[in-house]
Amino acid sequence: MIDAAVAARVGHIVKLSAMGPATRLNPLAWHMEIEAHLSCQPVASTALRPSAFADILLRRAGGQVSAGSWTGAAGEGHVNFIDTRDIAKAARVALLEDVHPESQRAYHLTGPRAWTMRQIAEELSNLLGRPVVYINRSLDDERAALLAGGLTPFVADLLVGLDQMFRESVLGETTSTVEELTGEPPGTLSQCLAENIESFESRLDGGALARSSASAPRLVSRGKAHPLVRNPKSQAPAWRARDRPYAKCERRNAASRRSTFVLREITRL
Repeated sequence: MIDAAVAARVGHIVKLSAMGPATRLNPLAWHMEIEAHLSCQPVASTALRPSAFADILLRRAGGQVSAGSWTGAAGEGHVNFIDTRDIAKAARVALLEDVHPESQRAYHLTGPRAWTMRQIAEELSNLLGRPVVYINRSLDDERAALLAGGLTPFVADLLVGLDQMFRESVLGETTSTVEELTGEPPGTLSQCLAENIESFESRLDGGALARSSASAPRLVSRGKAHPLVRNPKSQAPAWRARDRPYAKCERRNAASRRSTFVLREITRL
């Protein structure tokens, strides 16, 4: 994809990458390899390096918490989760920037603070009105449990690799980059959890929500009050934190010599 963009003589490539050190663990290792290839090309480039997606937490913890148990191997490591809407805002700025033809930039994008899983469990307890406990396992035990649950070794290794990075606080860094780029502070994890609290609620009768949508409380989300969304298909905001765009390449301004390719490799775990 990068080679095709260079061959088409585009002026600027923006790659959605990942924050983290040199590592053999995927998906970081994949991003490092792609960034290394991009850096050798005769084209201006910007790497967006977000910390952990809040989507990961919603997807991995939501089903477990709603079923009454939350386990993992993150220990007491600190993780900074970022709302994907803030990544999108930063990407828009990067795409519209005037850059030097040989420019090579990298932006480290994070939320406003880092959390331990125990702290997140306490936050969920407050939002749900019932105890939520994070049960820590060893990395080997977590991998065995994931395999026993039906996951392939490939996916199990990815998830255990993420927990290893969480355990070691690899993604615990906090930066001011989102606010500097967009002029707005990044959304908090508390806001994201509140907006998507239905993902964590106990489910009854084959999936029905324990609380009635008619009695949904009103929460403040990114400065606007709205009831909790119960029917994502009919009432979901234009961009929810759990939305998952497929990897694709969008060519902007095809008639222009300064056209830009957006490279998005969001892995669906």
